[in-house]
Amino acid sequence: MVTPETMVTIRLETHVDAPTERVFDLARSVDVRRTAAGSGVAPIAGAVAGLSEPGESTVWRVSLLGKRFELTTKVTAYSRPNHFRWTMTDGPMETFVHDHFFGFEDADDPEDGTVLRDVLTFETPLGPVGRVFDRAAEQRFTSILEERNAFVKRVAESDEWTQYVAE
Repeated sequence: MVTPETMVTIRLETHVDAPTERVFDLARSVDVRRTAAGSGVAPIAGAVAGLSEPGESTVWRVSLLGKRFELTTKVTAYSRPNHFRWTMTDGPMETFVHDHFFGFEDADDPEDGTVLRDVLTFETPLGPVGRVFDRAAEQRFTSILEERNAFVKRVAESDEWTQYVAE
């Protein structure tokens, strides 16, 4: 049963000196996720390349605590260029929802950059007994997000972004 006591929420904020549309597209790029995934995250079925579109699903292989897990995510909310959501539709978690929010650093000057906000909420099937696993999963998912965001930032702020998205 999903309860606030058993759910874990990770919140990250990354400032990117690039237009919001570019950051939005890089964040939804399966190719960026694959390339940034020195972290052991790989798309293995479904939409395995290009930009994740509304309603599309991707099966991901994720390494956690020395084990490999597969989880299927689907784009269940989409409002370009401000928000999209990946929701786990199949996998080892009771709940897994990853919201991506995008906005201007300075509303008066959209050229000033973009803030990428990640809100990832999950619950393992272990309930209160699984607190140690929850902490390990939280650390792992935070690391994956930090690596991905650092990659998105580096690519978005250089000419490298054209390898992943068209202007």
